[in-house]
Amino acid sequence: MVALAERTQAKLTLQTLEIAQDTTTIRSLDWDRDRFDIEFELQNGTTYNSFLIRGEKTALVDTSHEKFRSLYLDRLLRLINPAELDYLVISHTEPDHSGLVREVLQLAPQVTVVGSKVAIQFLDDLVHQPFKRLLVKNGDRLDLGNGHELEFVSAPNLHWPDTILTYDHKTQILYTCDVFGMHYCDDNLYDEELELLEADYKLYYDCLMGPNARSVLAALKRMKDLPEIDMIATGHGPLLRYNIPDLVGRYRDWSQAQAKAETTVALFYILAIAAAIVLTVLLDAGWRWFRYKQRIQSRLTNQDRGLMALVTCLTAVVIVVPALPFLFLRFQGWVIGEAPSLYQYLAAQPQSTLVASLDLEASNLPAFTQRSTLVGREFALPHHPVYYHQFQQRLIDLIRAQYSLDSSVLSQFIEQYDINFFLIGRSAFTPAYLNQDWLIHSSFQDLVRQVAQQLEQGSQPVLLQTIPKCQVAASEKLILLDAVCVQQF
Repeated sequence: MVALAERTQAKLTLQTLEIAQDTTTIRSLDWDRDRFDIEFELQNGTTYNSFLIRGEKTALVDTSHEKFRSLYLDRLLRLINPAELDYLVISHTEPDHSGLVREVLQLAPQVTVVGSKVAIQFLDDLVHQPFKRLLVKNGDRLDLGNGHELEFVSAPNLHWPDTILTYDHKTQILYTCDVFGMHYCDDNLYDEELELLEADYKLYYDCLMGPNARSVLAALKRMKDLPEIDMIATGHGPLLRYNIPDLVGRYRDWSQAQAKAETTVALFYILAIAAAIVLTVLLDAGWRWFRYKQRIQSRLTNQDRGLMALVTCLTAVVIVVPALPFLFLRFQGWVIGEAPSLYQYLAAQPQSTLVASLDLEASNLPAFTQRSTLVGREFALPHHPVYYHQFQQRLIDLIRAQYSLDSSVLSQFIEQYDINFFLIGRSAFTPAYLNQDWLIHSSFQDLVRQVAQQLEQGSQPVLLQTIPKCQVAASEKLILLDAVCVQQF
């Protein structure tokens, strides 16, 4: 084994080690970093791990943080001639792993960037230059030669929507980026001393993976299709070699517990409290003004009487409207559920249940059933580019799957997102159904129009054909389909 350690600053060092045949890691050790993602306090620094795989062709898995530009690029150039680099695998595009992609592309413009569709979209906005690309999805393979065949595992939301895992069939190494990682900086390459790592491993899961417990379980399910895993090459902290079953098992246990946990809803009454305070202040001011008028025995003017009448009316509205449920709901814009039988059926399903639907009713399911929905019109607001890119990709994938004539496309969608049910409007397979504003006026309106045109021509999507066999519940306007049945159709 060849080991090189270079300490050029008190806080930043590099570690280069051969971890398997034809496989080298370049670890960027950030010893004194004390905060990550603003709210994530670090006790033991962190690392940014990159990997070089040499077959007949050469692949670099991830890069490093921008702060390591000089150190990392100098070390990379010592290890390989940039002209010999064939592929750059992007596990995901967060800057701590992709901070030097632009520089690598400048050194090796011939390289093909490998990543998920979402990752490649994000990279276009990061590097602002043309590059060769290879989009991969779950189960796709890339042969580097000499036995190094890379297989990709889709792992969206861990913890970004663009994440993929990469498995080398020759070395049996699974490259996982953030998944199974931890913020722990140490010269030890592997997880020999587990007791020193447990607290940071759990904190990392709680902060980054726990909120996406369902996605963790979906990724673990896809990992079962892989052969034996001899090593997990993480993007942060030590590589996992000695405690793989234990540490992977902890992810499964924690995620199952998280998925089964009762749904908690927080109601915030800030606006109502603020309005009450303002009203109280106004009433108090009005009462003081009225008493003042009485003391000086001043006659009330018409303007005074009008102001008193207005305050009296507003007070009456504030008191009376909440006391009348019909008026309260009407003025507040509350939604009244119209499919109680469906709500009852879904509410009886496991807490981890996920429903895929293009129907407007999808927006109501979390409130009426405490079960999750893949997308919904009410959640389509572009609060943040990362959020909206993920939402948009889910919606595009759902449209393609729901109206596909190929059962494998539908099956892959169910597997990718771990769907349990489809909620289908009874008019969902008519062109008019797709004329909903949030679909026809969206950034993917061309896809919507294409699907509508296919329906006009009389196409029969696979999902439509499964209704007689896979329907498990229904209402006047909606049909609920079991995804397991759909996948086996």
